[in-house]
Amino acid sequence: EEFGRNTLVFAYQSIGLMTYGIHRPYSSKLIDLTANRYPVTILDYGAGGGQMGLALHTLGFIVSFADMNSQSMNFLQWRLRERRLNLPVYILDMPGLEIPHQDVCTCFDVIEHCDPDAQLSIVHKCAEIGGTVLMNLIRDDRLESNKLHVAVDTDKLTSYVFANWPAWYSDYYPDSNGVFRQRLLIYGDGVTLSKPEGIPI
Repeated sequence: EEFGRNTLVFAYQSIGLMTYGIHRPYSSKLIDLTANRYPVTILDYGAGGGQMGLALHTLGFIVSFADMNSQSMNFLQWRLRERRLNLPVYILDMPGLEIPHQDVCTCFDVIEHCDPDAQLSIVHKCAEIGGTVLMNLIRDDRLESNKLHVAVDTDKLTSYVFANWPAWYSDYYPDSNGVFRQRLLIYGDGVTLSKPEGIPI
């Protein structure tokens, strides 16, 4: 955690992932969900360097950002200044912080950096903030060399979400063994998507 806060590695890595289009299917689903609504407010939770939120801003969404106080957040604030964008930035570890309710809360590439208790806390926090939450889960992606990621019990978290909110999911990026490496969870009181087959119970 301290390593992530005190270096820019996460901001640079996330910009690289955006360049490769890792989140493109998630953004496409978000656009489909909100096609008949305008304006749409979005909180980019765990924003890091802000690459997802900035991309959504260019598409016409009303975007705000939230993350822990870190070098990545400093980088985001610099990027906003350089673009002369007056978009809200919320520091999650600021005492007494209150974030206004949003139409959508996105939470991408966050859960795998948190221990299991914190994962559940973030699941709930995102649902409190946004009527609809889009969150990706990375399956069995432990980076043993630097310990940046922790194990994510994808099926357990999915079952928990389905037990507590209207929800939907889809899996992406199969590996050479046919195992899907990422799952997109969409949940919250604003979700009206139909339940897919194969939901774990």
